[in-house]
Amino acid sequence: MKKFGDIETKLYSDGNFKEFPTLFLHDIPREKDLQKGNLPKIENSNQVFLFARSYDLDIKVNTNFDVLYSYNNINECVKTKCILKYISVNPSYEIDYIPSGVSALCLFEFEDGKPEILNKLLYYMDKDKHLTYDNLIITQMSLYIKISELLNSDQ
Repeated sequence: MKKFGDIETKLYSDGNFKEFPTLFLHDIPREKDLQKGNLPKIENSNQVFLFARSYDLDIKVNTNFDVLYSYNNINECVKTKCILKYISVNPSYEIDYIPSGVSALCLFEFEDGKPEILNKLLYYMDKDKHLTYDNLIITQMSLYIKISELLNSDQ
């Protein structure tokens, strides 16, 4: 089982996070977190709010992602079609991008429904269960292919 953390530093140093939009998904917001500010309403069951952090690239609204995988097991991967619909770094202030290295509340829309792998995420502030949950990485297939090649060359 290969962990993303095993190659994360190499990806940073090689500049991959400056080339490919990549988000670290760390929590699902609680219902009360979604009632703060002027957040948009979820329009359909394919949409979900998640807390996400960008790596070395400003990630703009309407960025497309097509692969989602577990931080603790890169082989646990789901191909998907997803678009970043909304970003807020402050509950009452909408912006059109996630600045590099910053966490934000994001609204994602998955074309074919929310992937089951999202259930691996922890609810925000739910510290009691942190050992049974995982973080996820969402990016583009081009980076995932580079990651796979990098992992295969280490064997």
